[in-house]
Amino acid sequence: MITLRGAGQRVEATPFVDKHGLRAFMIAPTAIIRGVGLTFDMHLIDDVEGMTGYYNSNLRGKCLRAAKEFIENKNSYDFGFVHVKAVDDAGHDKSRPIKVEQLEKVDRALSEMVAQIGEHIKSDAESCDFILCITGDHTTPVK
Repeated sequence: MITLRGAGQRVEATPFVDKHGLRAFMIAPTAIIRGVGLTFDMHLIDDVEGMTGYYNSNLRGKCLRAAKEFIENKNSYDFGFVHVKAVDDAGHDKSRPIKVEQLEKVDRALSEMVAQIGEHIKSDAESCDFILCITGDHTTPVK
């Protein structure tokens, strides 16, 4: 038996903005997540050097690119989706040290992203507050 994960074709779906009134961009290196973005007509950003779906991914670059997108195109998007796969992979690999390392990497990258957006908000009276939502698609305990 051969199982092809993520194999299939794009389905017709109502664009996210039409259904929910929210415009989005997505930074995601993995095909299956990018496919979700394409399906719902999210703007895909793929100009982050070193962006992968594994432990070596340039997470800092992805977060700083998201901040740049919000700052430079503040009226174009209501939210951005930055996909992080490595924390999930560490759970699948049953590696507690790598999971902790990747969570720390996420913490550092998000801190830089928030600081960059925060500095812009302070310097631009027309900017507004923003909400940072962190979520997972499922749990991957190391045990």
